[in-house]
Amino acid sequence: ATPTTPAPAPTSAASVPATYSSPGVRPTRTISEEEKAALAVLAEQREKLRAEYNSRRVVGEAEKMVEEKVASALQGRASVGMHGVKDLLAFVKGNADMEDASAKNYTRFAALFGSETGTTNDALLGYSSSCKSLQKLHADLNNTLTSVELKRAEESLAAFEDGAKKVSGAATTMVTDLQSARDKVERAYQAQEKAWTDSEEADKQSTRVASVDSDPWLAGLRYQTAVKALETVQATHGTDLGRLCTEMKAHDLKRLETLKSVLRSYAEARRNLLQKELQNADELCGMIEKIEPASDSHGFLAAADISDLDLVKKEEPAGEAAQPQAAASLGVWIPDEAVRQCNKCQLAFGMMRRKHHCRRCGHVFCDKCSSRTCVLPQSFGFNQQPQRVCDACADTVQQMGAEGGGEGD
Repeated sequence: ATPTTPAPAPTSAASVPATYSSPGVRPTRTISEEEKAALAVLAEQREKLRAEYNSRRVVGEAEKMVEEKVASALQGRASVGMHGVKDLLAFVKGNADMEDASAKNYTRFAALFGSETGTTNDALLGYSSSCKSLQKLHADLNNTLTSVELKRAEESLAAFEDGAKKVSGAATTMVTDLQSARDKVERAYQAQEKAWTDSEEADKQSTRVASVDSDPWLAGLRYQTAVKALETVQATHGTDLGRLCTEMKAHDLKRLETLKSVLRSYAEARRNLLQKELQNADELCGMIEKIEPASDSHGFLAAADISDLDLVKKEEPAGEAAQPQAAASLGVWIPDEAVRQCNKCQLAFGMMRRKHHCRRCGHVFCDKCSSRTCVLPQSFGFNQQPQRVCDACADTVQQMGAEGGGEGD
């Protein structure tokens, strides 16, 4: 066979076929109409991809802003709620301590003024009884706070803390996952842009692309994979925003309802207690008005068998005969603490029924049975001033006056 004659060398650069086997040589070739059409399609796809990416980026930025705002709001409300339940716990503990201190104070108050006598003792007996009642009210309120309301506050703190942590953690995970997926899409798009650019440069120079990463087709697959991954994450967290907000509102509502209930319970108990304390203060004011300082001050002398006459006896002229004295001036003065009921009507003494001594016979009567007064002889030591006496002594003095005689005169 006759050997094939080698083809003559091309006479122009345009007719040189494309080749990638000659380093340092830049071959050129004519692009066919079919290739031009294909390049036009690729350019169109590239612009479409850019438009899609830009649109997705705008939407993604808006979604990211909403997600971060929601996450921030949830975390902020969780912080507010945590402070709220801790403050409620401190409120209950503080008021329990205050009520305990008040109960102890009223225990001390009830023991005061126990050594007083006469009208002072009568008046302050009621105050002591009122203090004991207030002590019990404060002790009961302290017991309610420590055994009931404190437990409710602690349960509210534990429940809200657990729920708020879960919601905040889920919100953080949601934002992190979505942002990570968006970052992957961004990197994939930038890689595809670089692959397009590298491919264009290689096409211009009629060389191969430098690496697989510069292959537009593979870069496009990676980008589409990243987009699908983002869509999957968005679908996974699609209902998270609404769900997390609903859960946080439920936890917060329960917390606030507990707070309202505890505060209302304490406020009502405290109001009732303060009303009782105000009533106690009014009663004390009324009792104080019933104290007769002059009578009680004189009473301690009578209780010690000392009369005004005894105090002036040394100043009498020598040889002057002592005047006759009735029972009171002779030391018959019944002590307050020895009497529990009126000597006449036999009704028991108490807060509304006070004790009164008859200045003539020395016995103890209620106000009704010793409401009359008369002037007693000088031997009684009352300086001719009308004195309270019982009905029997008043009748006796009046009869003696009608008969023209005097008692010790």
